[in-house]
Amino acid sequence: EGIANGCPPIEVPFNVNLITIGDPSFTYSSYALDNCSTLAINDPIVFTNTSTGDYSSISWTINGQSISNQESFTHTFNEEGDYTVTLTVNYTIAGITCTYSTTEVIKITKGYDVIVPNAFTPNGDGINDTIRPLFKCLDKMEMSIYDTWGSLLYFEEGLSLLGWDGKINGKEAENGNYIIVVRATTFAGKELFINGPVTLIK
Repeated sequence: EGIANGCPPIEVPFNVNLITIGDPSFTYSSYALDNCSTLAINDPIVFTNTSTGDYSSISWTINGQSISNQESFTHTFNEEGDYTVTLTVNYTIAGITCTYSTTEVIKITKGYDVIVPNAFTPNGDGINDTIRPLFKCLDKMEMSIYDTWGSLLYFEEGLSLLGWDGKINGKEAENGNYIIVVRATTFAGKELFINGPVTLIK
């Protein structure tokens, strides 16, 4: 009727709440992951929902265990291996529930590594001239070199080892067998003791 009288129609504003369907996603973090780029046994891992959209509920499945409506939770693995983590996200639109999920397989390791070589060639060619353990994710490291009679020839500690260059009191040691002893502590406080033979070859 207003149009017939030459009046423009009246606009009446109203809000419509539209449900936004997003993408299911999650992140995880731990001490070992943040500091050593690995996931480790006995190291609590925090899983956090980062899904987008207007979801109505979420649930997790991890290591055969279901967890409902937790935006964030902590889980600790006790054994090495590959584990499947699934986040399921529900979006409800006009009484209809749409379900989406995302899954990631995470690898749990012992959280550290130590490799102790058993030979080196201190001949000055710039290749394999010193011997030292190779390691990651350790808080403490000591290495000792002994002769076969048990006399200490070399000792070094720290997380940036230079290694033994095959010299005793500034003189070149003879070709032959020696003993390397490594003592270390992991970030989780586990103490390691490794020893074995080392062959010096010039």
